Amino acid sequence: MPTKLPEGDAEVAWNSFPAPPPVTEAELISFIQRFRRTVDDYNQAARERRTMGAAAHRSDADSFIVFFLPLSVSLALALQATKITYDAWFKPRD
Repeated sequence: MPTKLPEGDAEVAWNSFPAPPPVTEAELISFIQRFRRTVDDYNQAARERRTMGAAAHRSDADSFIVFFLPLSVSLALALQATKITYDAWFKPRD
């Protein structure tokens, strides 16, 4: 058994463990199978965590949108407010 988890969500290789003993008792066979399922479940969780970590990385396009979208929305609202003010106060009525 490893005493600590591998770095960077790496998988635990089944080959890193000693070979299971040749047992014939059903209870011991069941314990070995549960241990193997536990290692497989850990490896699956580590793969999912690596996938989510890669998906959570912000791309350059995302950074551009996050930075410029609020600026463009505020500019559009300022232009709209200016147009409405001009139409209401300065435009002659027909």
